[in-house]
Amino acid sequence: MLHTMKSKIWNMNNVLRDLYVGLLLYFLIVSALGVVLVTDKIGYVLGVLVGVCASFGLAYHMYRTLDKGLDMSEKDAQRYVLSRSCIRLFMMLVVAYVGLFVEGLSFLGVVLGMFGLKISALMQPLVSIYITNKIFREGE
Repeated sequence: MLHTMKSKIWNMNNVLRDLYVGLLLYFLIVSALGVVLVTDKIGYVLGVLVGVCASFGLAYHMYRTLDKGLDMSEKDAQRYVLSRSCIRLFMMLVVAYVGLFVEGLSFLGVVLGMFGLKISALMQPLVSIYITNKIFREGE
């Protein structure tokens, strides 16, 4: 099983892998800052974890949507990508709702965790150059 998981990570799309590594870095940084700054440390870290896990799912959903959309005609692709974007927005609203009403989760943490997808996308070129290319020995 470990070998299968390792081969899946090794053969994963490079940009998606960079986004995932960026999300992990974001989780570590935002969690560490929050532990210093907020009073409900456990709720905050759990909230960030829930938000980042949602971001992992959203990133994968976006990857699959674009991958499938590129194989369609322009008109069908526009409709398909728009409908999938609406699904992602709905998923984000559900996760935010969970963050509001589940006891023990920090809503701020959940929102910051979901915001990690945007930050990870901005960090992707740097993550690719300085981390994943070195780990996976690409570009040599």
